[in-house]
Amino acid sequence: MSDAPSSSRHVLQQIQQHLLDLSQRNPLLNFRPRARSLQLVQSEAATVFEQLVTQEQRLPLFGNDKLGEGLHVDLASNKLNYRALHLRREARSIIEETGTNSLYLALGVLHWQPENSNQFVQAPLLLLPVTLEQVRQKGQEQYFLSYSGEDIEVNRSLQEKLANRFQTKLPPFTEECTFNEWLALVRDEVNFQPEWKVTADMWLDFFSFTRLLMYRDLNDKQWPETQFDRVQHLFNAQASRAEALPLAANADLPLVLEADSSQRAVVQQALLSQRSLVVEGPPGTGKSQTIANLIAAALAMDKTVLFVAEKQAALEVVQQRLHNLGLGEFCLALHSHQSSKGQFHQALRQRLAQNPSPLPLPLASPSHQKKNCWIAPAF
Repeated sequence: MSDAPSSSRHVLQQIQQHLLDLSQRNPLLNFRPRARSLQLVQSEAATVFEQLVTQEQRLPLFGNDKLGEGLHVDLASNKLNYRALHLRREARSIIEETGTNSLYLALGVLHWQPENSNQFVQAPLLLLPVTLEQVRQKGQEQYFLSYSGEDIEVNRSLQEKLANRFQTKLPPFTEECTFNEWLALVRDEVNFQPEWKVTADMWLDFFSFTRLLMYRDLNDKQWPETQFDRVQHLFNAQASRAEALPLAANADLPLVLEADSSQRAVVQQALLSQRSLVVEGPPGTGKSQTIANLIAAALAMDKTVLFVAEKQAALEVVQQRLHNLGLGEFCLALHSHQSSKGQFHQALRQRLAQNPSPLPLPLASPSHQKKNCWIAPAF
């Protein structure tokens, strides 16, 4: 990668640094309980972890003014119900908008002192992805917390902060040790600062790793040479208008929907000429139709497609078009409630077990049984 232009690498590094937030504005480094935050009390963090993860229990939430076997919150019952209702609504909205779950139960907290600061702040240590359910029992609303089945995360922002500024690191969390054993390892790592403190506090709130994941993805040292060449091409690409794209007279395009000349040119340039391009247009100009044509044609050419979009609505429009064309069984949705690990594995099993029949469409071919379209959110 030494021959890559320094300008492209510099731009990439600038983009990467903008994504890495190691400031005190980052709640993963400086967690300040908000009006929505719920603190769990009267239970040991190790016991809660065992119940939710190992035993896969669904635990009810209780206010501190009620008795019951479950999780108790440091709030009166009426305030708990109000906060839990809004947490559940916001969690559902985040999943629908981004395709990712951001609701976590933070287990363990590091009380630490940032450099050049006299004040202590707190950062969550282990983050357990959870779901919050609402059930009506005996005329009242009851909220239940359960483990979502997704990956349990060590606070990655804190990992980066400790590694970059203090030359230490958080130990990885593995199945070989219990939560208390892991917490002891964390204490051993941070004991170089005698005033720092590790506690087993528990908080239910929203935490996001998206920006940090993108930061790591942009580390070009981990890329093969060919991948950096593609990024360099993206930086140096020349703009051209879609209407000006040449259209081959006898281009054989297996289209499944009607397309005008500019739409056909887009499909041709993307698939036959292998060109990278950006297509712009106001609503109603056929962008989703062109994407559906592009995906269907790519499937007919024995290609695998990953279609990403920021909003769920954009994914659903294209997915519905493909479903109406008989191509729904070749699409694997990775957005919204279908983005959990369990739903993903179930969808994979269904597709591995299916035996697609030939389609009454121009694109039907034996190769169609090999490839799929993956529909996922972009971040």
